[in-house]
Amino acid sequence: MKRCAGIFCLLSLCVAGTVHARLFVTITRDFAEKAVAVIVLTGEETAWSRRFLTTLSGDLASSGYLKITLAQFAADPAQAKTSCSAGELFITGSGTRARMRFSVEDTADGQELWAKSVALDENDPDESAHIASDEIILGLTGRPGIARTSIVYVVRDTPRSFRLQRIRVSSGAVSALPSFPFMVSFPRAVPGRDELLLVSYKDGWPRLARLDLNTGALATFVDEPGLSACATVSRETGEVAAVSSRSGDPEIYLFDRSGHLLKRLTHSRGIDSSPSFSPDGKHLAFVSDREGGAQVFVMNRDGFQVRRISYLSGYCTSPVWSPDGELIAYVYRGSDGYGIAVYHVARGRTVRTIPGLNCEELSWAPDSRHIAYSTSTAPSRIFVVDIYSAERRQLSPASEDAISPAWVF
Repeated sequence: MKRCAGIFCLLSLCVAGTVHARLFVTITRDFAEKAVAVIVLTGEETAWSRRFLTTLSGDLASSGYLKITLAQFAADPAQAKTSCSAGELFITGSGTRARMRFSVEDTADGQELWAKSVALDENDPDESAHIASDEIILGLTGRPGIARTSIVYVVRDTPRSFRLQRIRVSSGAVSALPSFPFMVSFPRAVPGRDELLLVSYKDGWPRLARLDLNTGALATFVDEPGLSACATVSRETGEVAAVSSRSGDPEIYLFDRSGHLLKRLTHSRGIDSSPSFSPDGKHLAFVSDREGGAQVFVMNRDGFQVRRISYLSGYCTSPVWSPDGELIAYVYRGSDGYGIAVYHVARGRTVRTIPGLNCEELSWAPDSRHIAYSTSTAPSRIFVVDIYSAERRQLSPASEDAISPAWVF
């Protein structure tokens, strides 16, 4: 099969009574290189279908994998395909508002790379496009799409008035979550539950709290002496690693999903903070000043085999482990301000930097390609950046002072 604009396709067949084909697409050279694609819909052109096509084109372009050069309606897809250049991807969709069959073809050799019948929301062309986009991206790359994902973040209205909001990544639609007459920060989703763990200053001191998104009820999560903050939840075990000063200086502790203490993980004289679980729950990235300035370290979930991974500058912080487990992103201070560095776990080195973002808190998208971050300049804004192309876009409204993004999926 011929290579399509930087995308190499491997077709694996699994035989078990019948033959099932699954297509995996990986970038062979540079993830910043996008596959050029054309979208053609068949059937009647209506207001619903026009809106669907426009949104689908935008979603696929925002995925980072595709460059959409044309999106149109055509009664005869075969005729429309003749205008494509060799090597472009030809994406077609046909069916009804309730269900469409999509296919992706390599025009270089006519090979159908992927096809699937997808159930849609016949009452909502935008939501239908988000569904279709995520299915197409998953089918081509093996990675989740982000069109239907959201980011929760904190809005600072006044020094004593804070509120949580959820924003849809694809559309920018904002929905209100609870507001508070005290500071809250660092929200983190609890996998499998409609809950957030966050830092609450309700009593004037940072404490980890659990927020029920259905009822709006806020309850103490870690009832320990001193401060507690910066929670990370293991998707594999449900355990929570968090910072606590119960022993005097800030250290990292392991708690069960009910907030009961299981184990102290760090034992340094300095400050240990900002833990982030690996997806398999076996390791933690964290920040420590045990060697002088703040740097990023990795340890096993039992607190042993600690090793430093950041050497870019004298100040590195805010590590977050990618959902696929392959990367750790962190903030570093460079000559042009704060940027994002990406450490490759298997290679054991930092492989990419995006300088000059003035960023602080980070959160990965489920595709392990995009990162949400807040800016360190006031008023703060929420941006999303593609770590391979460095393309970025502002997500939070310009009127808001927005901090602490957390991708929820």
